[in-house]
Amino acid sequence: MQASVGKYKKKAIYFKLMEIMEVRSRVTEFSRLTLSELREFHYQFEIAFASAIKQAGKGSSDRAALVAEAYTILPSLLLEMRKRQNVNQLDSLGATIGTHKFLMRWFSKNATRVLDVGCGTGYNVLNLLQSGYDAYGIDVSESMILNGIKRAHELYNRDISGHLFAANFINWRPPKDLDLFDIVWTNDVIEHLPEDEAPDFLSKVLSLLKPKGNLVLITPNSLVGPSDASGIKQPIGSRSRGLHLREYSLNELSTLLLDAGFTNLVSPIMSINKFGFDLKPKWIYWKIKILIEPLFNFIPGRLRKYLMIRLQYSTLIAQKP
Repeated sequence: MQASVGKYKKKAIYFKLMEIMEVRSRVTEFSRLTLSELREFHYQFEIAFASAIKQAGKGSSDRAALVAEAYTILPSLLLEMRKRQNVNQLDSLGATIGTHKFLMRWFSKNATRVLDVGCGTGYNVLNLLQSGYDAYGIDVSESMILNGIKRAHELYNRDISGHLFAANFINWRPPKDLDLFDIVWTNDVIEHLPEDEAPDFLSKVLSLLKPKGNLVLITPNSLVGPSDASGIKQPIGSRSRGLHLREYSLNELSTLLLDAGFTNLVSPIMSINKFGFDLKPKWIYWKIKILIEPLFNFIPGRLRKYLMIRLQYSTLIAQKP
């Protein structure tokens, strides 16, 4: 689980890693820590690794090694925290519950081939497969993928090993027999990338979509963040300092998508009623949300967060031409 400092080439990275040696040394202590101690460790862990990842050069072996180490440790840490909170420990880790229901409501029944980028344990992939979709998932964490394959076999007697891949998505080469996708779904992923890798990420998505295929992108809005571990100590609206290496506003995200070559941007909006039903994504909802987004800066933090979550400011859908 731990990586040697000696594997990192650049002197600047070496000194950054010296700062996280204490963090690394405590990884084996998870089971002995209280929930409050785990939260403090979570904060220190994300701040330390985020700082080192940002300083490592784009495409460098240093950055790749740091990311691999961070996302080997993080699942174990989150599972230990969930254990203390009596929360489902594995199935939903890295997943949005009900993904397949969103897809069935929002898209044509002919859109059947789906890729979940950042799939975690493959919880959504399994649900999509059971709902009749030709679904696949990819995640940078090999341990999450292996856990997902194991649990699908143990709980459902289903082999999904051919549907889950452990790899860096930007560098991933899909199997030759895997055609393009109708839908790429990515939840809580782009904010984990260094800012200089976001355009490459979106270009990769574009290359894997069929013409008129859709990207469903869900990411915490920066105006209600930080939504990573730095939110433990920082007020709402602060810049994230943990493993959410860059959180975006809806305006910023829209610009990234348009620059990458996507078109027909739409967004859902939550109807304000006791049932909490979401309305089908439309261009007009996206446009209204874009126009009024700056006004949320003048609304107090907690109310701002409540309203922006209700209005689904975290969700954006874009189409390949």
